[in-house]
Amino acid sequence: MKVITNIIRNKNNKNRLSIFVDENYFFSVSENILKKNNIIVGMEIKDLDVDKINFEDNISKAKEYALNLLSYRSRSCYEINDKLIKKNFNNDVVSHVINDLKNIKLLDDYEFAKMLTTHNLRYKKLGPLSARNELFKKGIDQSIINLIISETYDNQMKQKIIKEIFDKKNRTNTKMDKKKLNKIINFIRRKGFNWEDIKPVVINYLEV
Repeated sequence: MKVITNIIRNKNNKNRLSIFVDENYFFSVSENILKKNNIIVGMEIKDLDVDKINFEDNISKAKEYALNLLSYRSRSCYEINDKLIKKNFNNDVVSHVINDLKNIKLLDDYEFAKMLTTHNLRYKKLGPLSARNELFKKGIDQSIINLIISETYDNQMKQKIIKEIFDKKNRTNTKMDKKKLNKIINFIRRKGFNWEDIKPVVINYLEV
C-alpha cells in the first residue's frame, strides 16, 4: 500500500508543494490544487486520480504564466497561445486557459486590436495597410481586422494623418523640388497609405 508520507513546500516557489510517497518524491502541485483535491499526509495513492491532478496543475501553472504576461501588456489570443505552447503546455491545457481568460475578459481580440490600432495611429501615424499588417502579425482574425480598420480609418482621418506627416516633413512650408516631394510621398506610402489617399494632399499642396 503506497501512502503519502510527506508534503514539503518548495523553497524557490512558496506556492508549489512536493508530494512524497513512502519517503520518495512522487510529484509536485500548486497549493490550490492540493487543497482542491484534499491531498494530505496518510492518503493512499490509489485514492488519487494523478492524471486529473496533473492536468489541473498544468492548467494552474499555465494560467499563472499567462496572467504574468498580461500584467506587462495586453496580448492577443494568438500571442498567449504561442507563448504557452513554447512553454511545452499541451493543446488541451492551452485551450482551457485561453477560454478561461476570454470568459473573464482578460483576453479579447477585438478590444486588443482596437487598442493597438489606435495606439499605432496616434503615435506612429500608421496607415490602414500597415495597421492591417500589425494586426495580422498578432494573429487577429480577418473579420476583426476588417471591422477595426473600417471603424478607425475613414477618408477624413486618412487625409488628416497624411497632412500631418506631410507638414512635419516640410517644416519650412515652402515649395520643394520633385525629388524631395517624391521622397515624402514614398515615406507616407511606407507608413501604410496608398496613392489614392496621398494624391489629394499632394494636389492641395501643389495648388497652394
